[in-house]
Amino acid sequence: MSNQNPNSSDLRLPAIALVASFLGWLLVVVVAATLVFPTFPQGLDALTPQQMQTSPGMYSFFQLMFLLPVLLGIGGVITLFGPLKETKSRSMAWLMLASAIIAVAFFLVLIAARLSLVSFTEATLGENSLWQSTAWTFDHLAGPAMAVTTFITGIALFISGVLRRIGIAVAILSAALGIAAIFGAILPPAVLGLLWLTLGLGLLQRKDALIAVGNSAARTSV
Repeated sequence: MSNQNPNSSDLRLPAIALVASFLGWLLVVVVAATLVFPTFPQGLDALTPQQMQTSPGMYSFFQLMFLLPVLLGIGGVITLFGPLKETKSRSMAWLMLASAIIAVAFFLVLIAARLSLVSFTEATLGENSLWQSTAWTFDHLAGPAMAVTTFITGIALFISGVLRRIGIAVAILSAALGIAAIFGAILPPAVLGLLWLTLGLGLLQRKDALIAVGNSAARTSV
């Protein structure tokens, strides 16, 4: 029979990872403002091969920084699979796991493509066709890919009963953002970080509630 109440310890790691993913996006913004923009004041599109050869480490570091919040957030979703597959949302948990793996693979390929551009030969980076492709992908596909994973995660949490109100709210918001992106709106992946933060905080509150229930039961038995 499915367990409708995962142990609080099962929710701790995914909750912390989801909250940390939002902090990771904030760190990306700080790094961009304090290190990247001063180094490349005209933006990455205007980067010349000479400038790239001068600061290849900064360029590569900034690209890799995008993986930090993504890996944390997707890691949080993946670690939710364990407790959720034991609830009545088992099927949705499997779908959530699959979408999370696809999303992280998508980002790994995207970042690897950008790292390969340290030796580009065009007049500027913005004129490179691979860079143009990755820029378009970041604007129009990366966000929606995360939105799909976030939507499925919200639905899984709702069906399982672990986070009913927060789960359905996050699912609705991520679906709306994803649909808007399909019709041309740009959906930066960092926007989904706010929804992951909401899920993480909700899971932490849920953890506290489960602990409270356990303590109450223990006092009653005594």
